[in-house]
Amino acid sequence: MHLTGVPLQTLIQLGALAGAAVVVFYILKLRRRPVAVPFSKIWQKILRDKEATSLFSQLKRLLSLLLQLALSSDIHRDARDAHDIAMGVADRKRAAANPDDRAIWPPDPVGLVVGPLALQRQARHDALTGLITRREFERRLDAALLRARAQPMPYSLLYLDLDHFKVVNDTCGHAAGDELLRQITGILRATIRDRDSVARLGGDEFAVLLENCPPQPAERIAQQLLQTIQAFSFTWTDKMFKIGASIGLVSFHDSSVDLLELMRAADDACYVAKKEGRNRIHVYKATDGQLAARQGELDWVGRLRHALDEGQFCLYAQEVIGVSGARKGERHQELLLRMIDSEQQVIDPIVFIPVAERYNLMPAVDRLVISTAFAEFARMVGKESPQEKHRWAINLSGASLSQDDFLGFVRKQFDLYAIPHSAICFEITETAAIANLAKATHLIHELKALGCGFSLDDFGSGMSSFAYLKHLPVDHLKIDGAFVRDIAHDPIDRAMVEAINKVGHVMGLTTIAECVETPETLAILEVIGVDYAQGFSIARPHLYITPRALAVPKFDQPTGVAASVLNGAK
Repeated sequence: MHLTGVPLQTLIQLGALAGAAVVVFYILKLRRRPVAVPFSKIWQKILRDKEATSLFSQLKRLLSLLLQLALSSDIHRDARDAHDIAMGVADRKRAAANPDDRAIWPPDPVGLVVGPLALQRQARHDALTGLITRREFERRLDAALLRARAQPMPYSLLYLDLDHFKVVNDTCGHAAGDELLRQITGILRATIRDRDSVARLGGDEFAVLLENCPPQPAERIAQQLLQTIQAFSFTWTDKMFKIGASIGLVSFHDSSVDLLELMRAADDACYVAKKEGRNRIHVYKATDGQLAARQGELDWVGRLRHALDEGQFCLYAQEVIGVSGARKGERHQELLLRMIDSEQQVIDPIVFIPVAERYNLMPAVDRLVISTAFAEFARMVGKESPQEKHRWAINLSGASLSQDDFLGFVRKQFDLYAIPHSAICFEITETAAIANLAKATHLIHELKALGCGFSLDDFGSGMSSFAYLKHLPVDHLKIDGAFVRDIAHDPIDRAMVEAINKVGHVMGLTTIAECVETPETLAILEVIGVDYAQGFSIARPHLYITPRALAVPKFDQPTGVAASVLNGAK
């Protein structure tokens, strides 16, 4: 018997398949395995499958996909997996012919669980996002270079770094950060073309390889990606975040560059995009001055790490004298860091400290200085008479202020070298103190309780200096040298110094003037009533602890991010 030209047996089979598909679909919903990708998209994918030409084969394919979803548990919880499963038989054949096709993963969820290629597949893909890993991406990039060598064709490489990802992590926790990365992955996959490769390089960094894509189309794709991320809002519980991205773009068409050069160029371009204000694209050009500066910084990073490993630093000291008669018998010195290069030349901190700050090397520098200085002080204190009051000032970076283990480190050094707590005065810049106000206040209270002194350096340089001063329990105010240097000729500078000195004395603090470069300046400071002075007119910095004495000691390694300055000559 036939009905409208279709055999009854076929109609029964079609009805059974359709019914089974509906049942499995609702089982997925009951098991909380929703198909995050719209059902219509999965069906469209099946319709594009050249081997599923009849309604019977299409329904059979749909049922197969839904059954695979139902059978797989943890592997397919995320929306990315539900989308990737709907790839079809034709995709599996393409995968065998073209292993670089990023849209093939995973071709068979059951194979992921029990198949012999499971471990290989997992190794190639990031567990959190399902994107390919850095290693797999570099393999594909290397393969593209080989193809370009045989037949030149345009490629473009995007290096993407999320802006404000740390804010989400710090505010809502790592679970929120993980979810954000998964959602950004969805944006990347929806924006780039099927033939392109996208990878998670680590943390919040991604890379995209655009095949057969000249510079201008690549820039349009990057712009579309940037705009999509800009329009995206991430919501976690009751909080909403706007996320941006900085993108570096480099294009190539042959094998005249190697893999490492390409990745480095893209990373450099991304860095420049961040430095220019974030949330933008920077196209790599070999003649780019900013990229040359970036390369210079990276060279300095290597030199700094080598200097830390080999102890290629020395400490200078500069005298701080009492201006008023009551303080002229006291002896104060500030320690100043210098670096020794491979040719035994002394390098001023203004050259290497900004690089150390930017690349998180200041914590190691801070601890090296403290450990080495304490060891030298212990030797000196043993030779001095009990009546001699000697105090050394040591600069601290903003990174040290924010480290939870820094206080314990300092206490350990005092115990190890048995020097008087009152012999040490720590200096922090006003900018660093304000940026880490709560932690700076706690650290100052704790170290003052031991008997240490504290100076607030470069006071007056900030926009809200006096407003923050009452919250910081320091002992000394170091008046910013920018106001002191021209005090003899600029009435405004003199008025600023007089105001800072008066406020400091009202609060019970002593004042120190930096950058005293002429006897005339020193005389004016004495009239104003400033307590201490420091500068070239009084004494130039001199070598205090030699490179041999500054051999790398055994000390606890820091944990944290650096952000401050060890000052040069005052």
